[in-house]
Amino acid sequence: LGELNVLDTTGKPDAVSREDHIKDHYKKRLAELTTQLQVADSKSVLLHSECQNLFKRLQLSVNSQNKSKEDVTTAMSRITELEDEVLTTKNSYQIQLDMMSDHLCGMSEKLTSQKDEIDALKTGKSKKGKNWFQSLKDKGSSEDNME
Repeated sequence: LGELNVLDTTGKPDAVSREDHIKDHYKKRLAELTTQLQVADSKSVLLHSECQNLFKRLQLSVNSQNKSKEDVTTAMSRITELEDEVLTTKNSYQIQLDMMSDHLCGMSEKLTSQKDEIDALKTGKSKKGKNWFQSLKDKGSSEDNME
């Protein structure tokens, strides 16, 4: 563009030849700019589409995250309920175990007492039985002596 050309030999005036060069130059420049615009437009359409896809993925991720948070909250409350239930059951079993232990101790004491009583009765009966037999003997010999 910055150079000066000599007229061709056809004899066209200098202004026409210069005008043709300027026209050609601007046509080329217009074609280049049109191509660049089309490339830029294609890129912008592609980027817009990609942004829409990313936005949809983000929405899905946020929804999934919210669902996961709800699931975690539900699970945590269920865990708390189960821990409370386990604690209640443990306390109930401990109370039952204590009551059964007390009952067993009472039964053991009662059994020991009854055994001691039975032993005492056996001992007393055997002494009483000997005394009874002895008294019968004594009675029999005293009756013999009377006759």
